Amino acid sequence: MMFTDMDEVTYVLDPKYGYSIAAVLRDYEHAGAVLIHRRDVGSSGVQERTPGMGQLATFTKCVNSNSKMVG
Repeated sequence: MMFTDMDEVTYVLDPKYGYSIAAVLRDYEHAGAVLIHRRDVGSSGVQERTPGMGQLATFTKCVNSNSKMVG
């Protein structure tokens, strides 16, 4: 079971897992819980979304641990 807000996404960047969350979790079936790191994405300076552009394509800059925009 995974709990997230509607504006949050989780994805796998490692091709070793076929970009699959389920494949990653198989390595942790013995664990009672799994913690994942998060990356906060800001507005990327977007004033208005381009029609047809998805969330991941539109918002591309993130906040690093020092709260400075990077990307």
